[in-house]
Amino acid sequence: MNPIPLANQQPFSYTVNSGVMTGFSNASTLLILGMDSDFDFYYMSASTTGATAEVANVITNNFTLLMRDVTSGRDYSTGPVNRFNLAGVIASNVEVEARCIRFPKKQQIQFQFQNLVATDLSVQLVLHGYKVFQGSIV
Repeated sequence: MNPIPLANQQPFSYTVNSGVMTGFSNASTLLILGMDSDFDFYYMSASTTGATAEVANVITNNFTLLMRDVTSGRDYSTGPVNRFNLAGVIASNVEVEARCIRFPKKQQIQFQFQNLVATDLSVQLVLHGYKVFQGSIV
């Protein structure tokens, strides 16, 4: 095995928070990736909190997300994507991509959330991957 030194690449997660969305409302958040490195994106996960009557083991399809690359003006889907098609429940519904997508440093990504339930909802989306520093041979 040939380990990659932390000076060249390190595990990293970007978090995106929707803030509190009232019932059936929308929220928009801009994520600007770090200036220190490119980011190899592998998968995303999501969790929600809110004043809902969800049973502990029942997770609802309670939001949609539209992601847009502000830097280039390109959307990452043809329309809003339901939670379960985008970011499932950790361990039981996360699909890790077979290969990564490299985002350049300072990339700007717009996240447009829509609350699909009548109660207040907050979403935290996590982009999991690796920071890749200049000069690395990855």
